Amino acid sequence: MESTNTLSDEQLRVVEDVKTGQTILLTGPAGTGKSFLMEHLCDMLGESGIPFSITASTGAAASNIGGTTLHAWSGIGLGNGEFDDIMERVRWNKPAVKRIKSCEVLMIDEISMIPADLLDLLDKVFREVRRYEAPFGGIQMCFVGDFAQLRPVKGEFCFKAASWKAANVRIHQLTHIFRQEDADFAKALNQLRMGELDAESKALLLSRYRVVDGSPDEIPVSIVSTN
Repeated sequence: MESTNTLSDEQLRVVEDVKTGQTILLTGPAGTGKSFLMEHLCDMLGESGIPFSITASTGAAASNIGGTTLHAWSGIGLGNGEFDDIMERVRWNKPAVKRIKSCEVLMIDEISMIPADLLDLLDKVFREVRRYEAPFGGIQMCFVGDFAQLRPVKGEFCFKAASWKAANVRIHQLTHIFRQEDADFAKALNQLRMGELDAESKALLLSRYRVVDGSPDEIPVSIVSTN
């Protein structure tokens, strides 16, 4: 496992909350070390012998983190239909029932794409399977993602869910960007994320508009508005 000496103070606070059983949201702009910290937490939980699972809201995101989709892991499939019908599907899915019963910590990456009604459904399913009325049936949840990026295809953000409020989610907003050493560029990227460009950042970005570099060391990235 990576030494805690490699973690920032922000990241260390996340680790301490996970150790104490706190349900958390790990969020922040791209490049702040969310994926790195997830790997660290998985190593820590694995070495401690704590049963955990790592999932994501989409197949692509699940593949990137070496996990599975939340829908497949929980056995809910698309999660549509009446609750009794969904529970019937889950009960017949013996591996899913075993996963839900044995899991102590569940990580969900790209949480911003999970709608509120789906999170409430998972809460009900977990409580039913585990026969325990605590939020999410007593599973410690670790939500990871950036609500300024991808939103649910339909429905409200998950932080509007009743189960989110009941779980008393502690929010950890990472701010230190490791991926980008140019402070001015990092500032411009973060302002773009929030849709609030100041004059300096706008000038910086416009300075690269349709620029032709005759002899670049690397092929430059082109940012366009459509595919």
